[in-house]
Amino acid sequence: MRGYRTEPNMFDRIISAASYLTMGFVGFIWMIICYIAGKPPMSFVKYHIIQSIFISIVIYLIKIVSSILLGFIGIIPFVGALVNNIVYYFAFYPTMLLGLSIIQLALLMLIIYLAVTSFMGKYTIVPWISDNVRRLV
Repeated sequence: MRGYRTEPNMFDRIISAASYLTMGFVGFIWMIICYIAGKPPMSFVKYHIIQSIFISIVIYLIKIVSSILLGFIGIIPFVGALVNNIVYYFAFYPTMLLGLSIIQLALLMLIIYLAVTSFMGKYTIVPWISDNVRRLV
C-alpha cells in the first residue's frame, strides 16, 4: 500500500519526545494542527502524546491529593510534625544532584527516560498508565 508507514520518521520521534519534555503541551498543539489539516497523526505519535498528557494529569492529581492529605495529617499533634518532616525531606529538601529533591529527581529521570525511548522510536511502558493509553489509541 502506498504511503503506509510502520516506522515513525524523525519528525514523529521529535514530536513524541518534545511532548514528554513539555508535559504534553507540544503534543496537544500537534494533535490540533493534525486534525485541522485533516491528517490524523500516526498511532506512534498519538500513543506518546496521550501518554504524556495522561502522566502529567496523574502527577497533578497526586500533588493535589497529597497536599489535602498532608493538611489533614498536619492537624494531628505529634504525627503531623513527623509526617511533614519526612515529606519535606523527600519532596522539598534539595539533594546533591542538580539541587532537586528525591521525588523531583525521580520524576525528571522518568521524563528523560520516556523522552529518550520515544525519540528512539520505541513504545515505552509505564505500569497502569500504558494499559489505559493503549485502550484509548
